[in-house]
Amino acid sequence: MAWTWCIRSAGHVPVEEQAAHLRELRDGYGSAEAEPLIAMMRARQNQIAGAEAANAENPALPAARRLHAREAVAWATNDRDLIRRNEKLLLAAPR
Repeated sequence: MAWTWCIRSAGHVPVEEQAAHLRELRDGYGSAEAEPLIAMMRARQNQIAGAEAANAENPALPAARRLHAREAVAWATNDRDLIRRNEKLLLAAPR
């Protein structure tokens, strides 16, 4: 999940700067295609949100783990929504 340092809803980093970080990541991996990378990011965030939502409701887990699960759901959904709102900008990140 190297992309997690690039795109974050927390921290109030301007989306243009985040797009530039994503471009740096893509270049670091040999100019990975933007569309499949962003699709993978959204898919992974959906997986995390789904799995952690189940953990958040699991009474067999300790309270601290359920709290962590709720925080993970918030992180994944907030970051996924940021990508959805700014996908065109992220796809067009200049070199």
